[in-house]
Amino acid sequence: PPGPRVADLVGDARRARTFLPALQRAATVRATVEAVFSGSRVKLRAPAEGCAFVFGLACVRAPAAAARGRSGDACGDEARAFARRHLLQRVVDARVLDMDRHGVALGTLRLLPEDAKRSRHAPAPPGA
Repeated sequence: PPGPRVADLVGDARRARTFLPALQRAATVRATVEAVFSGSRVKLRAPAEGCAFVFGLACVRAPAAAARGRSGDACGDEARAFARRHLLQRVVDARVLDMDRHGVALGTLRLLPEDAKRSRHAPAPPGA
């Protein structure tokens, strides 16, 4: 049988808005970080809610990284590299507080303890 359907809400602000009440109703959303766009924006996949969406850290302004021939802000690439090193493919708890006009969910993010140990310095052990 096919796997569970997951609605990809990236780039579709109107559709993302329809998921906002469900994301806010849950105290925390268990999700996996699929991509890191900058030091403060990531793409989360939440299978329990049936969606994948862009998540921005509330009250955090990270420098813009260089992309598609554009030069970024000072330390932008370092901020993105830091976020990738510590968050990419990790399981997190996200608390969605609001959503901006572009469909980016805003809130707080917490790295779960079992994944925090792995993200320190060493890569994941084989079979983990």
